Amino acid sequence: MGLYLEKLKDGSPLRGDKSAALIGDGARELFAPWIGFQPNLVCVVKNETYDAAAYIYNWKEFLRFRFVVDVEGLPTRWFIYQDSPEIARMAYNLAKDDLT
Repeated sequence: MGLYLEKLKDGSPLRGDKSAALIGDGARELFAPWIGFQPNLVCVVKNETYDAAAYIYNWKEFLRFRFVVDVEGLPTRWFIYQDSPEIARMAYNLAKDDLT
């Protein structure tokens, strides 16, 4: 579920408060993510001990992720992060067509 982002576009590790790090790297926060999937979508989930930043690459993944997050009741923040597709492709060694 989701492709997790562990680095920023410059290759530095994405640690700690991942929402703040993404904003500092140019991500734009969405305050109404329930309108649906959008390209370059990232969801940061605040777990008890860490933040997880997931690149949401298609509608199916968006629906799956929203369902699990809504059921578990974890706090989330949603972003448009232009570099998320390329970061995910490099991290998971994926071809462009793999993210559809």
